[in-house]
Amino acid sequence: MKHPSMRVRLMVGTGLAVSVVLLVSLVIIYQSVSRMLRKEVRLQLLNSASLLMKSSELEPGGVVYEWHEALESDDTTGVLGLFQFWDQNSGTTAGSPALGGESIERFHGELNQPVLKPITLPDGRPAMAVGVLHLPFLDGEGLEEMKRLGKVLQPQDFPQVLVCARETRSLDQKLGRFRGHLIRAGAATLIAIWVSVGWITRRTLRPIDELAERLDRRSREDEGPVPPIPDGMPVELTALAGAFNRTLERVEAARERERRFALHAAHELRTPISGLQAILEQAVSRPRDADELTKRIESALGVASGMRGTVHTLMRLARIRGGLEQGVSEPFDPALAVRETLDEAKERFEDRGIELASSIPDGAHALDGDPELFRLVVGTLVDNMVRHAPSGSEARVSADEGASGFRVVMTNRADGLAPEELPRLFEPFQRGEASVGHEGSGLGLSLAREVVLAMGGAIDLRLRDEDLFEVEVNFSR
Repeated sequence: MKHPSMRVRLMVGTGLAVSVVLLVSLVIIYQSVSRMLRKEVRLQLLNSASLLMKSSELEPGGVVYEWHEALESDDTTGVLGLFQFWDQNSGTTAGSPALGGESIERFHGELNQPVLKPITLPDGRPAMAVGVLHLPFLDGEGLEEMKRLGKVLQPQDFPQVLVCARETRSLDQKLGRFRGHLIRAGAATLIAIWVSVGWITRRTLRPIDELAERLDRRSREDEGPVPPIPDGMPVELTALAGAFNRTLERVEAARERERRFALHAAHELRTPISGLQAILEQAVSRPRDADELTKRIESALGVASGMRGTVHTLMRLARIRGGLEQGVSEPFDPALAVRETLDEAKERFEDRGIELASSIPDGAHALDGDPELFRLVVGTLVDNMVRHAPSGSEARVSADEGASGFRVVMTNRADGLAPEELPRLFEPFQRGEASVGHEGSGLGLSLAREVVLAMGGAIDLRLRDEDLFEVEVNFSR
């Protein structure tokens, strides 16, 4: 399976995203500038046309163009580009000297409604032009003069067409140069962005490479502590690296527990094996009568039985831990199971001189689970009480049920047990300092905990009043 590269994804993804944004931005900038400049040209043309229309005045002798003098002096202040007038009444025309006698395209719209459109000048250059049909200006002084002379003229009898044009080739050239500058600036910016993204990505992901190298080196050495999170690790990846390190620590702790488990198992089995060997060696060291051989064989059988129990417990613990032993699920009465287990163990309590007090309900709502595993937990904890409660003390077993499940609490005296010893009592072959030398292999609480967890329950150890050892087990419905 091919795994994608985070570095390549970050570089390509970020680079492409920024490139698209930059390209769109450059296009928007270019179009905005182009529209602004072309709008400015149109406004200038309209302004020039307005000035030129105001220069056409109706007088008693006809239309007088005040701009004639400006044309003769080549001073058309405020007027940009080329222009041309057509007198619709007389058919005469006049235009900018720069036209050289040539005419520009004549067009117009409704009266006093300017029309803008691109045209081609006589010399072939592209241009933007405004055409307008208008009437000459008649002021009060001119009207009075007409009345005095007895000849009043009407402006509508003298319509004029004005076309004012400005070439756009220079504007297109400016926009072309501007476009070239934008392209070069955009290309340089893109190169800088790609280089920056690559550098930032490599620098950001460098701690990951360092962590991978440390983990690889540690895996080859198969020793040493869990490698620390490198400085500079991005905060978004710190949690992932921390979770990985914690997982690795748990794996190391599990390996260490397995090593200790194997060591303790070998130690626990070595002692009875040595005892068994010693019994058998003594039995065959010299001729013995049948009664003496029978006693030694019975002693050897007792040791072998204990070993068999230890090995059986170890195998069941390993199967439960590995998920190989799955219990059945059927409804059963937990209170009845506790009561029957206590009845079976009553004689053992009496042999040890331990007074057993119990508070078990007559019946309880059924639990769904494996009744044999439930009995195994209760029996293991009861056996633990028998083995470790001091002779002449009292042991109490109580059970009750709530809305969510069934609870069993077992309490016995535990002289010399320190609170700091409680967490490790769940580990295989671990016993309190005061219990060293007692019967048992230290597997009971470990087995009970694994079975309770496999059944979806919870188990807790605590000390009360400094010398009362209490185990509480909760089974959920």
